[in-house]
Amino acid sequence: MGAIHVKKDSANYFYTIGVSEEMDYHHFSLILDANAVIALRSFYYKPHAMRPDQKNGVIELLITNYKKDFIPGFGIHEASYHPSKAIQHEREKEFLESIEEMYSWSPNEILKHAKSNGIKRDKKKVNQSQRKINTYIPMLKSLPLLAASYACLLKLHLLNSKKSKFPGIQLYEEFMLFQNDDLKTMSAFETILAFDYLVNNKDYVSKLMKFGSPNLQKVSSACWDLFYLRLLHNNFYKGLDGIINPKLITSDEGLSKLATNSSLKAILDLGEDQISMIVFNTDVTDKELQKKINNIEHKLTLDMIKRYSISDEERFKRIIDTVEKLEKQLYK
Repeated sequence: MGAIHVKKDSANYFYTIGVSEEMDYHHFSLILDANAVIALRSFYYKPHAMRPDQKNGVIELLITNYKKDFIPGFGIHEASYHPSKAIQHEREKEFLESIEEMYSWSPNEILKHAKSNGIKRDKKKVNQSQRKINTYIPMLKSLPLLAASYACLLKLHLLNSKKSKFPGIQLYEEFMLFQNDDLKTMSAFETILAFDYLVNNKDYVSKLMKFGSPNLQKVSSACWDLFYLRLLHNNFYKGLDGIINPKLITSDEGLSKLATNSSLKAILDLGEDQISMIVFNTDVTDKELQKKINNIEHKLTLDMIKRYSISDEERFKRIIDTVEKLEKQLYK
């Protein structure tokens, strides 16, 4: 990887993502995404059944970050999600108990465990079945921070089906007006994904979005990926309780590429609120294309007051109503 803030481990499995392409720093907190917590659970119960690169990646992660502060909660929540709250709670409990026990292991204990058949599961097996999910609206209502992102990624999936029929800049304009007119909010990471895919045809977006047959779980997964990156950037300066100099752990190549193309440049401290200033690496050399982009941005700038004139409650209701329509469209 070119950027100093995105590094891959020696096992060629996990990426460690920082916030800036201009500096590295010693982290104390490690945010684990769903892929990371699933790999840790596999290591706890069945290290002998893991792929060599995955097992070696987990060993390196645990040993090199011995006594660091692991933050698995959000990754566990994503990996455990189920429409049944009872099943979700069982899954979360199993993840948390296995990961917390590994925190206490010394490097020698980790290496010894890697050669074993793992920890025997309780007789009561946790329900791991996953029926087809037809809507993620209940999840969005419990985690409103995901709502606008999820709506944007649904829209991007729908625009993907038009990609061979319409100019990319036309689809990008439709995406931007969708945010402006339907959601009444603008999302930075989602905008750069749309631009890089629809206009610049960058492959990493396909890897992150997992385009193909309609599948809401793929949309949800990509939505969580962007959430982790936001969590990392927004908590670098003044984090949630206990988050200190955080980095993000993932095995998702698409997420690592997006992180490579984005960098935290500054944080505006507004007292109770901090706004992260993130710069994205995008190149536009075509003058005619740049003119069209400027026209789109001009329209959005003129509508800024309209976007901010509605209440948070009204905006959230608009987003949920839009999500309901888009989910149905995706399965048509």
